[in-house]
Amino acid sequence: MLSQQTDGIIAVVGAEEATQADIQRLIQSAKHVQAHIAGFVLNRVSQRDTAYYHGYSDTLT
Repeated sequence: MLSQQTDGIIAVVGAEEATQADIQRLIQSAKHVQAHIAGFVLNRVSQRDTAYYHGYSDTLT
């Protein structure tokens, strides 16, 4: 299993696609193969759904 050869995995989760049950299954699957979950990335978040949205740019100013 590739996850056992790494320090951890980062799960990318679609904001309006993944359900709580999906995430629970992911956590249980990771535990089953003894994989460490290093973190989650919440992807596809609508800007209008959050008052605290911060943009990212790789351009230096």
